[in-house]
Amino acid sequence: MKKSRLALLLSIVFVALLLSGCQNLDIKQLLKKDVSPESALIKVRIHFDRGDTVDGYVYELGLEKSGRLYAGGSSLSYLYDAQGNVVGSINYQRVTYMEIIPPGDEDTAKL
Repeated sequence: MKKSRLALLLSIVFVALLLSGCQNLDIKQLLKKDVSPESALIKVRIHFDRGDTVDGYVYELGLEKSGRLYAGGSSLSYLYDAQGNVVGSINYQRVTYMEIIPPGDEDTAKL
């Protein structure tokens, strides 16, 4: 008796979903693995607390996945060239802010 009630309940729920607008539900999309494409490099001008600036590329404006956070608060992230090669690293403890340089606007005025 309990199995038949459960089957009836599941049937009612399934029919209700179909009638409520879930006809175009793509089950394959729900089961598909989330594969995110490689993120693009962002051209930035990094301003440090001592007034120095460095132009380069980063993948993220915050601490990236390949970066490291050390005990005591300092953090390390990498700086890239236009081809995606690592050319240095930055310590976010010393960064005041990052200025995004729009594509084609290489001579953005320094603040």
